[in-house]
Amino acid sequence: MLYLAFAIEIVFMLLFPVALGFYLARRFGVRWSLFGFGALAFVGSQVVRLPLLYGVAIAFRKGLLPSPPERYAFAFNLVVMCFTAGLFEEGARYLVYRYLLKKARSWPEALAFGAGHGGIESILLGLAVVLTLVNMLVLRGMDTSQLPVSGEQATLLAQQVEQFFSLPWYMPLLGGVERLFAIALHISLAVLVLQVFTQGKISYLFIAMGYHGLANLIGVSINAKWGAVAAESALLLVALFSLRIIRRYRPVEVGSP
Repeated sequence: MLYLAFAIEIVFMLLFPVALGFYLARRFGVRWSLFGFGALAFVGSQVVRLPLLYGVAIAFRKGLLPSPPERYAFAFNLVVMCFTAGLFEEGARYLVYRYLLKKARSWPEALAFGAGHGGIESILLGLAVVLTLVNMLVLRGMDTSQLPVSGEQATLLAQQVEQFFSLPWYMPLLGGVERLFAIALHISLAVLVLQVFTQGKISYLFIAMGYHGLANLIGVSINAKWGAVAAESALLLVALFSLRIIRRYRPVEVGSP
């Protein structure tokens, strides 16, 4: 059953973004390049964000930056990880709108742009799931004590493999569900950032950054305290609120997607 759940998760994470792209392109006649620019915004934001976070972590370890008290370290790291995602991803979205998509100012175009951003994230994570599953299957068929690693590392590997295949059967499905919620979030964020240009209010950019960071914080913190099922339940509410945002800014003449 676990293998079937992984198969469903992988197929969904890889194919749903493509299916959504076809639907939006056919429903609204938006051009496919918008999905590509959305993907570019996500990848570009991570190319800048991840090395920066790595550098800051090194600076903390070497004492170049003052570390937070140990009891606050987890919360500090959580806030930094979540809100830098909002800062960099929404910043990238804004820059793409301003410099690369100067004529993309309609609601359907924002849907496609957001779907590309969330879609490439889903596809990349789906490929990561494939790689993890293959590695675990290979390790499961091996005697880890025969690997060219220390005895402690071999034991740790064996424990990780055992824990992986002891997961409840429904856990992989939650990963697919989370991507669905995340794509709804990203589309709503693309709609919010669009308002910077259609309404001329930069405040929408900061609202999008804050909402993005808060949504991440809700999911990660609840998962850490109460587990994945509770986290996905909370993220369902985030996704529903995101759909509310999408509909709030839909022009009347466009109609429902």
